[in-house]
Amino acid sequence: MILQIFATPKYHNLIVAMEVSMFLLEKNAYSKVISIFSNMFDYDITVKMALTNNQGFIYVDDLVNPETAYIEMEWGFYYLSGKYNDQFLNTVINHILIDIVPKQTIHDMAFIFSDSDIWLNVIDQKLVDYEHSKSKRLNLKLNKEKFLQQKSTFEKLPENYELQLNTEEEKVDVLYMGNWIGCCERGSTGTIAECDVFLKENHRQKGIATLMCTKFIEYHLSQGNELTWSCWEANVPSCKLAIKLGFELYKESYAITAKVK
Repeated sequence: MILQIFATPKYHNLIVAMEVSMFLLEKNAYSKVISIFSNMFDYDITVKMALTNNQGFIYVDDLVNPETAYIEMEWGFYYLSGKYNDQFLNTVINHILIDIVPKQTIHDMAFIFSDSDIWLNVIDQKLVDYEHSKSKRLNLKLNKEKFLQQKSTFEKLPENYELQLNTEEEKVDVLYMGNWIGCCERGSTGTIAECDVFLKENHRQKGIATLMCTKFIEYHLSQGNELTWSCWEANVPSCKLAIKLGFELYKESYAITAKVK
């Protein structure tokens, strides 16, 4: 379940940016905004991926001495932080709701995160003509000792199933080949790795997701990598699986969630 903002096109021009107030930062300059996102860098894997791996796009209020910054990721997660700047915010909202999401062919959602209640409250006010909601995201970190204790209680892999860990650098699509379930790893660099688990309905309730995550965790623990888990509070199955695997709540974060199309 995802809380949504239903945006009606007739309202799109109500937020007006009078002049250019944000500038695209070169990827080799992403380190300039690490201090701006310092609070989120510690617990949000997407922010860490952007700033550590130079992923996504980052816009700032000033290219030389930025005080305000916005991170834009291709899968619909957007982050605002730093000194509050109303003109910058207007430009960002217009950019997301008019320029980006309506042109997407994969999804129609926008998730605007901030570590500041000031930013979130003003975003809420600026979207008063839209149906909108504030969503809570849970950020968890792995307790290694708890994971090692609990994995002995997990069910065995059902017969006729095989788990394979793909460690290739290129992005791997999710595969469904008969009863074979593909585990997708992407963005693995240094201490950052991401695992998304997708199961067709007829393969669920067999403990497969638990075992896939277990193999992924074991591999990255052997590599000395850190492991975190993020999910929406409303995604009860994901929350339960995280706790089952030994993850513990580290930080709650919030986003204004919008359905634009």
